[in-house]
Amino acid sequence: MRSFAVSAALVATLSLSAAADDAVEIKLPVLKAGDKFKVTKTEKTKSTEAFEAGGKTSGKDKDESRLIVYTEEVVRAGTDGEKPTKAVRVYEKYDVTATKDGVPPLNTPITITKKGNKFEFTADKPLGEFAAALGREFNKPNEPSTKDFLPGKPIKPGESWKIDPSKFVRSLAEEKLNVDAEKSVMTGKLLKTYTKDGKLFGVLELTAAFPLKDLGKEAVTLKSSVIKMAVNTDVCIDGTDGAESTRSVLGFDVVAEATGVKITIKSDGVLTSTKERLPRK
Repeated sequence: MRSFAVSAALVATLSLSAAADDAVEIKLPVLKAGDKFKVTKTEKTKSTEAFEAGGKTSGKDKDESRLIVYTEEVVRAGTDGEKPTKAVRVYEKYDVTATKDGVPPLNTPITITKKGNKFEFTADKPLGEFAAALGREFNKPNEPSTKDFLPGKPIKPGESWKIDPSKFVRSLAEEKLNVDAEKSVMTGKLLKTYTKDGKLFGVLELTAAFPLKDLGKEAVTLKSSVIKMAVNTDVCIDGTDGAESTRSVLGFDVVAEATGVKITIKSDGVLTSTKERLPRK
């Protein structure tokens, strides 16, 4: 038994080495009806606003946090790694420090169905204002496809590729952010690959910087601004499993001036998301 264990460890090591040296094609997961996942999301954000005028400074700090846990089962799969066209989601936890959209009914199946170009949401209990939150999650006309972030060719661990930021900039415009697309930069990188349970996984890194053109108010003069993003994702890259783990660090820094008042806005957030495959029924 000991020699078998040593042999198995050696094979695993060789498999890792081969995967680490070879160029690989990053494939999106192919989901099927009956696939079920448990998703856990956390978010911690600290924001600061400061106003300086006449030698005096005032401001305020705000801390926000989220813990969201739900299961989601695919009823009808989508195509090319996109969202399922029908799924059932059940929220187990929804702890949010501040929200304008209410909360979902816990332990209640919510059916998410794509009809035409939009998703609709139904449940046995009233969704109320939370339906608007689901709408913003699923009905984004300018949301980039996952494929837009991929290199589009086989790539080796340690290699980077440029990402066209234009589609992501359009999605930021929906959040009332006037981003300078020409100065925006997005880069992807395959940090490493490894095998687990006979499947090929990879750790991907995405970094981005989006400067703003203005704040959308004529009376406010923008001095400097940038939205920064660093996303690290551990995900199956051979298309056989939708499980993944992601950590995102977001930063928002703005310095502006309005009628002699210097305005400084700073926000830093850390978001995590894990998607764990559950046994099929």
